[in-house]
Amino acid sequence: MNIKVTGFLRAAVILILGYSLNKVAVAGNWEITPSFYVSGSHNDNIFLDSPGSEQSDKILQVNPAVLFQGQGQRANFSFLYEMQNIFYSTNSDFNDTFHTLNAAANGELIADFFYIDATAGRMQQIISRNAVIPVDNVTISSNRTDVNLASVSPYFKTNLGRNMQTELRYSRSWLSYENDSLSAQQNKTVTAELNNALSMNRAQWKLYYTNRKFEPELGDDSSFERGYIDINYAFSGQLAFLGSLGRENNEYGQGTFTRIEKGSTWDMGFRWNPVRENTISLRIGERVFGKTKRFDINYVSRRWTFGGGYNEEFRNNLGTLIRNQGSTEIGDPIIGPGDPVPTTEAFLSKGLDLRAVREYSRTSFSISAYSRKREFQVSGDREVISGGEAGIDWQFQKRSSLELELRIQNQELRGGQYNDDLLVGNIALVRNISRNSTGTLAFRHYRRDSSNSTRNIYRQNQVTVDLKVIF
Repeated sequence: MNIKVTGFLRAAVILILGYSLNKVAVAGNWEITPSFYVSGSHNDNIFLDSPGSEQSDKILQVNPAVLFQGQGQRANFSFLYEMQNIFYSTNSDFNDTFHTLNAAANGELIADFFYIDATAGRMQQIISRNAVIPVDNVTISSNRTDVNLASVSPYFKTNLGRNMQTELRYSRSWLSYENDSLSAQQNKTVTAELNNALSMNRAQWKLYYTNRKFEPELGDDSSFERGYIDINYAFSGQLAFLGSLGRENNEYGQGTFTRIEKGSTWDMGFRWNPVRENTISLRIGERVFGKTKRFDINYVSRRWTFGGGYNEEFRNNLGTLIRNQGSTEIGDPIIGPGDPVPTTEAFLSKGLDLRAVREYSRTSFSISAYSRKREFQVSGDREVISGGEAGIDWQFQKRSSLELELRIQNQELRGGQYNDDLLVGNIALVRNISRNSTGTLAFRHYRRDSSNSTRNIYRQNQVTVDLKVIF
């Protein structure tokens, strides 16, 4: 990737954000929500050292934030920024400031025909799963870097006659790290679709084409091209046949050589809707990498909600981060469960997610599980990261609640030499002081164990008292 491409993307994102801002300002609704967060913590292992070598510290956080949201007739705009200022009592040389940004905009340039989307972001991400893994920005660690993201996506979308829709989209996304040892990346994607979604026919069809190119600054490029026809035939209001047939062509750069995989693709299956809110779908088939399967489930009852799915697709690190972007809340700034750490290599991702939520009048219970199996397409390495989460939220008084959370994760990393277990347990007492302010007393236990005794094994406990005010 060269400097001109990076500059172009930055300029394009700024122009689109500015266009949306102008459209919203002229004829739209604005919401500006500043907030302020302050906390004091005691941490008994601030460097995540092994047992017997722990160092404790007291930490002060002062974090101002602001959320801009605008909605106009032909444009929408969202901008969320937080400045996280961290001060240590003993290790003051490590005092630091982290910036988190999440901005998104979309605009309708030509009515009912030409649109454009853009995003920009800044976050923190761990560098390697082999080193100590901080779960937040408070822990002092060199295994963390700032990440800058941007994406631009213009597209045409219109109806053809009374029954058909078409969309043609070009997307470009960009990623860079503050750590100079990590490679910047860009993705270029072209998609085209024609369907008869507006018709009332039993047979719904879609013609779809995509061409994705992954281009790291350091390392080899790869591309993934696929075209297919997808059929959805409803036998009744509850049961439908699903199927697709097409071709794909994938290329992986390997130094002076290019490895090419091409062939036909197909799948078939069914979708079952016992009632309108509940859906189960299953497909099995074959692609160039071998047999493939996919399923989705969504079930809602008076008390329970179940959901989940399994999918297999070629991805890279940039695509994962862009997909995770888009929340209007700033949560854990470190990479999420099962996500990959920085790599320039494309991989086949096999992802499974399951979740369940139980609602009572004052209590909610949630449980989830996930698995991420990655098959790297150039090196041939594999890794599996799996885990789960369980939580209880109990509102025992009108303005007070108790939150319990347990997260576990097992990681079998590339090379297959290590098997690590991570565990994070949280307990928090939350008090709504007023309509716009919340106070929390929280305890967190974090630990890492490994099948290899020479690995970084550690325990960490942290107690935090905080106050958040929304103005």
